[in-house]
Amino acid sequence: MRRKIITVFVAFLTLAVLPAARAPVTASGGQNVLPNNHEVKHVIIMVADGMGLADVTAARIRKNGIAGPPLRFETLDEIGYQRTFSELNTVTDSAGAASAWACGEKFVNDEICMHTDGRPNNANLLELAKAEGWATGLVSTQTITNATPAAFGAHVTFRDCENEIAVSTCR
Repeated sequence: MRRKIITVFVAFLTLAVLPAARAPVTASGGQNVLPNNHEVKHVIIMVADGMGLADVTAARIRKNGIAGPPLRFETLDEIGYQRTFSELNTVTDSAGAASAWACGEKFVNDEICMHTDGRPNNANLLELAKAEGWATGLVSTQTITNATPAAFGAHVTFRDCENEIAVSTCR
């Protein structure tokens, strides 16, 4: 079951990132399917905000020792890597990184899925899923108006506009 969910996540992320691939992958009956023709039932995206390769290595060494086995999620069949520099900065913030992931395009630091210069932006993953008829939700261990969860539910030009973020994510 875990392997199926991760594969679904990778397939769904591809739909958001590649403009030419936005149409759902469907079988002849029209249902959403995985590449191996299993029906897609759920997509769960879990974001470990601020976690990078160094953090994964440190966790593996802490748990299993230097020569110990990999962490469970390091052994999954599908693992992705994201370059999270922002549109104008080498070092990104949570707003720019989460917005890039959620919308499949680069943003300036502090932007939540909306360009301050007025350029149009892509829909985020939850909007794309909802447009395909999927039930969607957003759960966070941080406030829902914090930059990382906000990118999956709002479009505002500045991450500190938490009232506007709350209105967007609570529709």
